[in-house]
Amino acid sequence: MIKIRKGQAPGHLQRAAFHERFMQSFRDPNFASEGEALARIEAIAWHNYMDSRKAPVTRKGGAGFADPEYPISVEWLEPYATSHDVLDADRDFQKEARNVSRAVAHAVTELRAGHLKPPDSGLKPPRPK
Repeated sequence: MIKIRKGQAPGHLQRAAFHERFMQSFRDPNFASEGEALARIEAIAWHNYMDSRKAPVTRKGGAGFADPEYPISVEWLEPYATSHDVLDADRDFQKEARNVSRAVAHAVTELRAGHLKPPDSGLKPPRPK
């Protein structure tokens, strides 16, 4: 059975819990010589965490969004851009299909008017088995 979540998301981590979670990736002794650098990076990460900088790289949504001026995460826009590429490809495919339909209609008209040889006129009959 599905367990439905209720209420708010848990609050921010305390500094000590954040430190523990951050340092889990650097338990290998090879990182020991970079303790000062890791401390500086952890301080930056803590500051970003407290400022809720979940999406620091954004750009305006642009056309197709309810509020085109609203800043949207670039990471979120990547799949959206891909869907635009898919829509563009679909439009190109539909255009090509219309061109093929016109070409077939023209060929059939020419064939009925006697300007073209039937496509199978140069083929040999199949060999018997």
